[in-house]
Amino acid sequence: MENVPFATLLRRHRVSAGLSQEALAERAGLSVRAISDLERGARRAPYRETVHLLADALLLSDGDRKALETAVDRRRSPLSGAETPLATAPTLPAAVTSLIGRDPEIAALRDESSEERSEVAAREANLTFIKLDGNVGCVVNGAGLAMATMDLVKYYGGEPANFLDIGGSSNPEKVVNALRIITSDPNVKAILFNIFGGITRTDDVANGIVTAIRENPLKVPLVIRLTGTNEEIALKILTENGLSAMTDMDEAVKKAVALATGSKVA
Repeated sequence: MENVPFATLLRRHRVSAGLSQEALAERAGLSVRAISDLERGARRAPYRETVHLLADALLLSDGDRKALETAVDRRRSPLSGAETPLATAPTLPAAVTSLIGRDPEIAALRDESSEERSEVAAREANLTFIKLDGNVGCVVNGAGLAMATMDLVKYYGGEPANFLDIGGSSNPEKVVNALRIITSDPNVKAILFNIFGGITRTDDVANGIVTAIRENPLKVPLVIRLTGTNEEIALKILTENGLSAMTDMDEAVKKAVALATGSKVA
């Protein structure tokens, strides 16, 4: 099999699909800068989740998807040209991993009083959440997209108030819990939803937003950006409940930052 670099494969598939970097970025829920850097090989090997987002956006066949993943595995390998699939990468001994949140006796020693209350609540709600010191609350699906969102918030002059990944679940209750946790932070001046519907159904996210606002009316502005699976249904749900959504990631982040800082949208 030809050992084609990841950057070359990505560029070939994008061109073959007739997409510009901007169009691929929009489909994958990534920034244009990220796509450009990946195609130039200017970034470290992307996370597997990012590769999946790109493969979904490019509508790749199983074979092409596997080739893209293999190219990433080769790039991660410490030996030039050697293939080291992530599935066979070195792992911690079982005796060690059993101590990391799996052994009931060890878990019982956890002192939750020393942790942020919001982080404890998020863990109990099965959300990946880290509290930060900014003013833009972020609700995103997928760790890669969450990191890209935080980067853009900083890029446009804001400060992220948190890292919050609702994951690939389509459970509206996760959205309700996410909003409840974020709105408990008095530093949050605006909330940004950035959702790319792959596995996640955007209509379920929309229902979660509507339910959460009904239960706890927001005191700060909300900016919603969503695109992907069941997007038209999601937009209809939001519109019927007096809400609106954007599809452009950069514009949504700019608006959220402007609302949080009191500045004008560029």
